Amino acid sequence: MEFNPFHLREIQSILNPWLEEKRPPVELREEMDLQCTIKDQNIVLEEISPSFRSPTIKLTIPLAKITFVNAKNEWKIYWMRASGKWELYKPDKKISTLEEILKEISDDPYGCFFG
Repeated sequence: MEFNPFHLREIQSILNPWLEEKRPPVELREEMDLQCTIKDQNIVLEEISPSFRSPTIKLTIPLAKITFVNAKNEWKIYWMRASGKWELYKPDKKISTLEEILKEISDDPYGCFFG
């Protein structure tokens, strides 16, 4: 199930300023940048950088996945393991707002998202 248009606008109004704050300066964005994609009930934070072998090719590396669980009215965070599989972020505490999720990702106390 997708976010409805109202929720999508609300999410973007929270997500876009946060993302703009986290992105590198404009002059460095060809070397490394961040983006978010929204699909269904998921928001995926990704790093974009040139390939080492072919700098003209851009690689997209997933960093975090934020999922809204309608039944529980809460958000869950997942991080990408080296195996390429998403793992539920621990501690698995109940987080009810997108702002709290983004703060947890920014703080990154366990080094799961930005190392």
